[in-house]
Parts: sequence; structure tokens; C-alpha cells
Amino acid sequence: MTRPGITIIGAGITGLTAAITIGEGVEQMLKDGRIKIRPDMTVLESTNWIGGRARTQILSNGVTVDAGPHWFHGGKKNPLYQWACKRHYDLGRVTVDTATRRFNQSSAGALPPEQREWALNRLFELYAVWKAREPERDISLRDLAELSKSKLIITVAEERANNWMAVDHANLVSSDEFWGDDAGSGGMQLEHGVESLIANMTREAEFYKADIQLRQPVRGIFRAADNRFKIVGQKQNTMADYVINTASIGVLKQGGMALDTDVQSQLAQVLDGLTIAK
Repeated sequence: MTRPGITIIGAGITGLTAAITIGEGVEQMLKDGRIKIRPDMTVLESTNWIGGRARTQILSNGVTVDAGPHWFHGGKKNPLYQWACKRHYDLGRVTVDTATRRFNQSSAGALPPEQREWALNRLFELYAVWKAREPERDISLRDLAELSKSKLIITVAEERANNWMAVDHANLVSSDEFWGDDAGSGGMQLEHGVESLIANMTREAEFYKADIQLRQPVRGIFRAADNRFKIVGQKQNTMADYVINTASIGVLKQGGMALDTDVQSQLAQVLDGLTIAK
């Protein structure tokens, strides 16, 4: 009996989640007798690390720094955090992001915490005044900041938009959503870094027999003559019965991965209008 093959492109949060979800389903189907053999499951990652944009680095002075997405909006109500807890992941202690953090790096540089704290307090006061006058209306974080006529408050609003929502401009951030987050203006973070989440997910994916291969960039995915998929890599080509592609919007929009013409044309319609945050 031929063992079917499943290939997942990307070993970020999405790729690991896919491997775990498939692994769980396979275990249940084996137990129920719906399938007789476990399919081969391979995860191809172009970089030399697991986790995609979410990773933790320790600086020479011992400070732990998370790069990329690393906070849980809504605190312990966050669906991903709840999912991780249900799986009994050891994530360590959590902290709630506030203006009193040592510093928060933005595209404009590092803002002193006392300046951010002052600006955020003024922003919240403006929001309270706005909601008292307009209880049914929302306002963008940028428009709210401009009511202050303070360059510092506008700068902090833009910094929070970049760091909290990963968008380019504060006019894309809802003040209701920003101030309604139970975990504050930066969400809940893992004290020892997002790496603890990645490590737990990696162990579970490997428990379900996922073969995670690093430094395996994929150049294209095409339908083969036998109705399987040909995955064209920089180093080698492989075949698979099923492919889950978790490549980023940037890779797909910029043509970093070739696809069949009909797939590419349909994908272009989906990607149209989507933007890539800095």
C-alpha cells in the first residue's frame, strides 16, 4: 500500500499548527480504523530556524528580545493562548504590556518609557472625552491623537500602530479596539519570549511524526501528470499528494513562489487589496 504524502510549506506558527492539527486527525483516524497507515508529513522551511517571523533572541547583555509577532491581544482570552493552554504547553510566566516597559523600538527609534506613559495617559483621556460625547462612534487612533495637537502624542500613536497592530499608520487602528483590549495597549507577552511557544509546538509536531526540514526554500508548486503535486525546491524537487502552503502574503504577492497559471490567477484576486505591514 502506497503511503500518501503531505507537504507543508513553512515552519512558522501556521505551518506548525497545520502539522499538529493534521497529526491529531491522523491519530484519531488510525484509532477508528478509517485509515490503515500513517501518511508521510514533511514541513519545508526556507530559513535555518523554526517559528517564521516569531522568534526570540537574547542580546549580549542578557536581555530577551522577541522579533516579529510576540503578543496576545485580549490577554488570556486570546484564542491562540487558550489553544496553547488546552494543550498543556509550558509557556512560563506572562506579563501585560504597559507604557512602563524599559523601551519599545519603533521605526522612529526608541521612545523613553516616561514619554510613552505620559502620551498614552493623555490619549486615554481624549478617548474618554470622545466616548462621552460620541458613545456610538469609533475614531481612529491617529484622529484621536491629532485632537491633542501634540507631536509627541501623535508619534506615540503611530508607534503603537506599528508595534501593537503591525500596521503602517495609526489611522488604520480602531480606538475602541485599542482601548478595549483587556491586556492593555500592547497585549499579553510571554516573559521568557515567544520561543517557548514555538518550542512546545515543534515538539508536538514532531510527536506526530512531522519531518521538519530547514534550509529548503520552495521555488514553485505545480500539478503533475499523475494528479500529484511537484514541489520545486532550490536544492531538490519532491512529490506530494497534498500541499498546504503557508507562505506569507509578501512572498505570494511578489512572485517569490511560482504556481500553476489557473491557481495564480485565482490567487491574484484574493491578494488584491491586501497590504503588507512593515
